[in-house]
Amino acid sequence: MDEPIAGVQIYLAWTFVIGRVLHSIVQIFTDNIRLRGVVFTINFIAVLAMWTLIFIRNFSW
Repeated sequence: MDEPIAGVQIYLAWTFVIGRVLHSIVQIFTDNIRLRGVVFTINFIAVLAMWTLIFIRNFSW
């Protein structure tokens, strides 16, 4: 766990943060459920990718 954070993880984290802001904006200002679902899916994929990278880094043989 003393390894530095990979650059791709930082990009994924920022993708998640920006996606959360966009998700909130879409939820507040529109009734477009489909668009909100697309933004949520992008956020979900970013978090899933971050967890996958952590798993690969820590539990690879």
